[in-house]
Order: sequence, then C-alpha cells, then structure tokens
Amino acid sequence: MITIRNKKGKRSKLFYFVWSAPLIGSACVLILLGYITYFSTDVLGLPSGLVGLLLLLSKIFDGVTDILAGYLIDRTNTRWGKARPYDITFAFYAIATLILFSIPNIGTVGTAILVFILYTMVFSIFQTLYSCAGTVYLARAVTDKEDQVSVGALTGMISAFSSVVLSVLLPLLIDKIGKTASGWRTIAAMICIPAIVLSFIRIFLIPEVDGTAETVMKDKSKKLTIVQSAKLLFSNRYLMFFGLALLMTNIASNIVANSQTYYFKYVVGDISMMSLVSVTSIAGPLTIAFYPMLSKKIGMKNLMAAALLIGAVGKLLPLLGVTSMPLLLVSALFFSISFMPIFILTSNVIINCMDYGEYKNGVRGEGIYTCVSGFCSKVGTGLASGMLGLVTALGGYDGTAVVQSSSAVNSVILLFTVVPAALYFLAVLALQFYKLDKELPYIQEELKKRSTPSAG
Repeated sequence: MITIRNKKGKRSKLFYFVWSAPLIGSACVLILLGYITYFSTDVLGLPSGLVGLLLLLSKIFDGVTDILAGYLIDRTNTRWGKARPYDITFAFYAIATLILFSIPNIGTVGTAILVFILYTMVFSIFQTLYSCAGTVYLARAVTDKEDQVSVGALTGMISAFSSVVLSVLLPLLIDKIGKTASGWRTIAAMICIPAIVLSFIRIFLIPEVDGTAETVMKDKSKKLTIVQSAKLLFSNRYLMFFGLALLMTNIASNIVANSQTYYFKYVVGDISMMSLVSVTSIAGPLTIAFYPMLSKKIGMKNLMAAALLIGAVGKLLPLLGVTSMPLLLVSALFFSISFMPIFILTSNVIINCMDYGEYKNGVRGEGIYTCVSGFCSKVGTGLASGMLGLVTALGGYDGTAVVQSSSAVNSVILLFTVVPAALYFLAVLALQFYKLDKELPYIQEELKKRSTPSAG
C-alpha cells in the first residue's frame, strides 16, 4: 500500500501519480462528454432544441441522487473504508460514456430516448457516486491540510495536462474521422478504454487512514437520517456560497467547451483551428504549481476570484474581432487560467467546510458535503448543454444545413463570449460571501480543544 508520507516522513512521488490515475481518465472522458451536443445534432441528426431539452431534463435527477449519494457514503463502513469502495464507479462511468457515443440513429424518438437514458446514467448515477466519494477519500487518505493542498494541486496539474493534450488532439480527430457515427465510436473507444484501465489503479493501492475524521459516527443510532443530512448540508452557509460560485463556473466552462466546436466551424470557418487555440490552454496547468504558495499568501478565495476575473475579460476579447486568431489565442490563454483554481481547490475548500460544519453543528458531514462538488459539476454540464441547445434553436440553428443563418451564427458568438463572462462575474460575486479563509485557524483550534480530553 502507498501513503502520502514514506517511512522517512517525506512526501512520496509515487503517491501523486497513483492518486492522479483515475483523475487523468476522468478529465479525458469529461472532454469527450463536452461534445455530446455536437454529436447529437451533427452526427445523430437530432434537433438542437430537443437535445438541449433532453440534457436539461436529465439534471432533475441530480438534485436527488447527489444527496442520496452523500447520505449513502456517510453510512458506509467497510474494511476498505468509507469512500474508497466507490472509486470503482468511475469504470462504469467510462463504460456508459463509451456506449453513449456508440448509439445508432434509430429515428428521432428512439435516438432521443437512448441519449437521455445513457446521459442520465453517466451523470446522475456513476459520476455522482465517484465525485461525491472523491473528496472524502482524499480527506481520509491524506490527513494533513498542507498535504491535501499539495495533492490536490499536483495531481490536478497532471490530469489537467492530460486534458490539454486531448483538447489539442480531439478537434483534429473529429475533423478527420468525426463526420460519421462509426468514426465517433472509434474516438470514444480510444478515450474510454484507457480510462477504464486507469480506474482500477488507485483503489487497490491507496488505503484510507483510520481515525481521520474528528467525529466518526460508527454507532448506527448516531447516524443521521437523510432529512438531517439535508439540513446539515443547507445550514453550512460557506458551502452554499462556494457551491453557487462553483456552479456558475461549471456552467461557463462547459458552455465554452460545448460551443467552441460550433464557433470554429461556423464563425472561424475551420474546425481544425481549435487545435491551435487549444495549445494555449497549457498555461492553466502550469499555474497549478503555484497554488499552494498563493493559497497561503492571499487565501484560496482571493486566488479563485482573481482567476475568474481574468477569464471574464478573456472571454470578451473576441468581440473585438470574432475571427481574429490573435484575439482568440489570448482569450483562450486567459480562459485556461480562469477556472483552474476553483476546480483544483474544490476538495480543499469542501474539507475546510467540513471543519466549519463540525464546529457549528457538532457533527462532521463528509459524504453529504462532497455531493456539492458533483452536483455543481453535473448540473453545470447539463445546464450548459441545455442552454446551448435552446439558444441555438432560438437562433435558427440547423445541424443538417451546410450554411447557417446570421441569427444562428450570432447565437453561437453570444454563447462563446458574453454568456460565460457574465457567469464568471456572478461567481466572483458569490465568492465575496465566502469568508472561511479568515475564520478557519480559529475554528481548527477550537476543534482541537474539543477533541482533547479535559485535564483532571
């Protein structure tokens, strides 16, 4: 078994690579899932409005399944630990994605039903369990706060580099073989099969550490009911404000990811140019190495807010010249920096919110708090896909047409620039109500006092 610290007390380099294995697979599969709207409209031939509605409706389940997943994790107690067993659900997440991009066109109604069912399974079931358990797994495998930030930053950098590579290569693959359903099956297999293999590495090599949580509810009578778990979740105000910022960021980043294929195909006129622009996204992962230092110096909230403001400015730049490659390159550079801090530091923020929740309520919520991350990711993805489909439909987009109307093109420009910038500004506003960075030292000191038996 591999732990964060070796026998000499030094951080294990091997731990970082093993921990990042499923994260690499997850990042790549998520890049592929960003093309589900394009795949559904331009390959399967479904109307964009229908696709948007289907993906939006699938998110109805997420509000329920995320709370259920958090509740289930909090009540799990196995010889493998509380969260570790759920790591295996990523394999099913990748398998379901492979099937989703392999479905045939069996008519509008039949194809739409298959897309809805498989998309819902991917996000509402498999990603829910995997993402909700991930932060709990980190908190129980790595107990030191500085080590947690280090693991989150460095493994995030590894997985981010993987997604950058795929972001560069995937448009070229789509341009070459992505015009047919069989070509998309090949693309999906190239991404999902390696991801399935990667999913089995971490679960077998990294254990949970006993006694990591200050309040461990082993006695069944002390376990929370689902209603109590929900109250515990919504009473954590800092988690709610952070969750709102995270949701806005997820919607914005997914709108850009989903609309850029349309943008380069119908606005720029060359889908392969996406690869050139995507090269600049390597800047985002390069900044991750500085997150531990910056988090200490200016705080996680300020780091996240500053990056989002940079991204908002970057998304508005193409409006000065919608086909200008220099502007698109600078815009992509700024955007690649923007969402990295809030995504990479999410687990650390949620673990800190666990401390706040325990300080406030006397009970340490784990699974129920981590469901916020998965909920924001999945709902953000769904809302982005839904908005893309509905806005382009209102603009008159037709996936079977060779040339799009000016209103359809304008709807794509709007989604690629103004909408994500506005969402980023809303995320920054929500973060202004997150003040836990300043309060955390006192809270953690109080929790230490509570866990220390009184003398005499």
